[in-house]
Amino acid sequence: DVNLLQAQAEWLDDQLQHSKAQWRIVTMHHPIFSSCGVPLNTPGQDEPEVRAAFLPIFLKHNVDLVLQGHDHTYARGSIGTKEDISVLASSTSPKKVKSVFVTSVAGPKTY
Repeated sequence: DVNLLQAQAEWLDDQLQHSKAQWRIVTMHHPIFSSCGVPLNTPGQDEPEVRAAFLPIFLKHNVDLVLQGHDHTYARGSIGTKEDISVLASSTSPKKVKSVFVTSVAGPKTY
């Protein structure tokens, strides 16, 4: 339901805007990026509507960590800043990570 998704996104935007927390951590069920090995924009796994609703909010409010479920896999990744897209991370030149996304499963089946 697109209206419900939009209402949730507006609520989250408001909560993050008024948050004074040092660390911004969001938990959600459907992942922003699917880790099932199914190509992006494939119905049933990838969630482009969820990504379109929430990713701009995460980036706007500098969310540090997004913990996600749904996919019965483990995956992690990050979005860096525009300035360090071409920078290779090393001990002398660390990347400036903007947001980290983790998908994990708590149940017995995995893909």
